[in-house]
Amino acid sequence: MKEKLKKTPVAIIFVMAASLLLAVLCIAYSVYYQYSVKLTEKYGNEKELAVSAIRSALRDMSKESGEENGRFLLASYDTDKENQKDIAYSYDNALCALAFMADGDKESASAILDAFIYAAVNDRGDVQRVRNAYSAGNIVGDVCGSVRLPGYYDNERNMWVEDPSLVGSSSGNLAWVSLALLWYDKLYGEEEDTYLYTKTAVSLMDWVLENCADENPGFIAGINGWPENDMSQAQVLSYKSLEHNVDCLVAFDALYKLTGDEKYNEAAQNSKKFIDSMYDAKKGYYYTGTASDGITPNTGQVVLDAQVWTALAVDGVIKDRRVRKNIGKMKTPDNGYAFCLDEAAGGFWTEGTAFTALYYQECGKRRAVYGAIDSICRILKVDGRIPACSGERINTGMDLFDGTPWIYDSSPHIAPGAWFVMAIDGFNPFDIEISPESKERYEKGKPVYEAFDIPGMREQLREEQFVIHAAGSYSEDGGEGLFYTNSLEALQSAYDAGKRMIEMDFMFTSDGYPVCAHNADGAWALGFSFGKAPKHNEFMNSKVYDRLTPLDIYTLADFMREHNDMYVVTDIKEASGAGIKGVYGTFSKCIPDLMNRFVIQIYHDEEYEVVKDAGFSYVIYTLYAADEDECESEAIIQSCKNMELVALTMPDVWVDDAGFVSEINETGVPLFVHTINDKKDMDRYKALGIAGFYTDQVD
Repeated sequence: MKEKLKKTPVAIIFVMAASLLLAVLCIAYSVYYQYSVKLTEKYGNEKELAVSAIRSALRDMSKESGEENGRFLLASYDTDKENQKDIAYSYDNALCALAFMADGDKESASAILDAFIYAAVNDRGDVQRVRNAYSAGNIVGDVCGSVRLPGYYDNERNMWVEDPSLVGSSSGNLAWVSLALLWYDKLYGEEEDTYLYTKTAVSLMDWVLENCADENPGFIAGINGWPENDMSQAQVLSYKSLEHNVDCLVAFDALYKLTGDEKYNEAAQNSKKFIDSMYDAKKGYYYTGTASDGITPNTGQVVLDAQVWTALAVDGVIKDRRVRKNIGKMKTPDNGYAFCLDEAAGGFWTEGTAFTALYYQECGKRRAVYGAIDSICRILKVDGRIPACSGERINTGMDLFDGTPWIYDSSPHIAPGAWFVMAIDGFNPFDIEISPESKERYEKGKPVYEAFDIPGMREQLREEQFVIHAAGSYSEDGGEGLFYTNSLEALQSAYDAGKRMIEMDFMFTSDGYPVCAHNADGAWALGFSFGKAPKHNEFMNSKVYDRLTPLDIYTLADFMREHNDMYVVTDIKEASGAGIKGVYGTFSKCIPDLMNRFVIQIYHDEEYEVVKDAGFSYVIYTLYAADEDECESEAIIQSCKNMELVALTMPDVWVDDAGFVSEINETGVPLFVHTINDKKDMDRYKALGIAGFYTDQVD
């Protein structure tokens, strides 16, 4: 009996120990399972809410404006303050484009990036750059080639007011837009033509090289104000920001790998040297940047993004335990992260909390990842928008350009939503690797889009023989042919018939947009009922002859990008007189990637240099509007010798002289006549030595 009693406690203890061990194993497995679940599974609903909120805002803009092909940027946040309404910050919108790409939404990403490309090409300063902000919505201005910048009308002063910091350009913002463009090419370049994206990224970072470098390591912040063409008048922001240089490091390094140009490698190393100089080895954190001298470190605040972005972007920093420890010190009581160390006792900064979650994910610290994301989920609104901070407001500990404290309030912002999506998807925007395929596409794109070959174009015109006049005759179901429609249907019909050299007529709407239309007697243009030039949206919402689709410069360019073996010969009705420089300047802004697929017709010899200065190298001299002295045989021959023309064209009645035709041919310039629709006439002119014809016939 005593022996049995002795064994009973041992058995009980054994069972209790086994139960405890089992409980521990269950808890451990539960914790392991929880932290091994993919973030996209655990937070899939919250992520979809956040990305849908941004996507819906973009779609709503398109619906409200009635312009599906508009170039839209999103308002960064809602506010009742007059001077901050409807502002689309470039950084925020670049983040949204990246978030869309992280989510696999190519269409939404391209909508934003196309707006940036338009903004860069059409900057009112006639230089390719991106401003710090634009007006939210469709950024295309009221006149073709203009961009809507943020501002407001001050009724008391009776003037338009712009904030110099908003219409200025920051090196960091240009780098973020460039990164988004390069990511798009990396992800979707195999599916579509993305050369314009990479070319724009190159142009933006070239602006940084030219305007933000000094004799010391690193790049300055940028410029404020309105120095449109005269940089000597710019308000230069000579301080250097660590985060700007982190952005530039990644963008320049990517461009070096894309282009192989050593100047970008040197620029990346320049940023890297500056970043290294901002590290306090004793305290284990990075300074925010420098004072206005660009050298003296600003030691006032330990800021979250300076630590996290550097760790996400710079090799080796992710393993720095002291940096990680300082990031941990900025954790707030509710598991978010403060803007800076001094404010860690207050509410958290949602944008910073989101990219810190991404940082911890790359560190392999799953518990910290969940803690940060959970803190954001708790304040996620039912419509998917995310407030800028927890609580009513947080202080950044820094001042704005006007000297007022930089405060975040609880209004929803798009930047935290974008970072939230990227964090859950594990998408590090700084971690861009340029593939051999991207480099090959870029190298192939340069000759396709930038190279001009005058002899080659002459030969191509000779081989083609026909320039299809005004997109060609178009008939429906075998009915009577319509001429001069310049319509989408006529263009498609000509292309389908194998024609690749197509003439299009251009006129300008009352708000300055080039549209495809031929002038008419009594009405503004053939096929339309307008008595005078309409506005652009009126033209595009009408029909040619009440049934055919009109084209403008943008929709024509889209067609050409989809049919990359087609060339357009222009007949621009307003291209004469004092305004000719502006006309061709407008064209070059509208089609920056198609300059070598537009063949420009000039009407007087003095227009040649204007067209060349606008960036067009393929020029046809057409004589139907030439002055009497320009029509003299000797003058025509001399023009062919003095100008690098790809062709000469004139009315058929001028070319019955075989000797004159022979003299033209000796110059090497192909001679075309217009407009010839009869095959017998064509054979007769060919016998005289004519190279080709403008014709309405597409069969």
